[in-house]
Amino acid sequence: KLSREPTIEHKPVDLEYLFDVHDNLREDDREVICFIAEKGGEAFAQEIRERFDIPRTSAWRLIRRLKRNEIVDERKVGGQTLVRIKDMYREGVK
Repeated sequence: KLSREPTIEHKPVDLEYLFDVHDNLREDDREVICFIAEKGGEAFAQEIRERFDIPRTSAWRLIRRLKRNEIVDERKVGGQTLVRIKDMYREGVK
């Protein structure tokens, strides 16, 4: 099990708003966004790879697409890549 460093309390992800803004997303991108939202708005790249049973390169490309669309940020946490949905897509933040 991956350990997480403590994070500030975050508001839930407003998926309806996110998908309204980005209505041209691929189905696999939408599924990954829903998975990240279910995990409190952030997930490690390894968790995404394991959940969707995809190779490292496919996960990397998918995360790049989400970053290019300015949906997620990523940062390194203890050698792992943490993917986090941006605050602008949190309920009550818009």
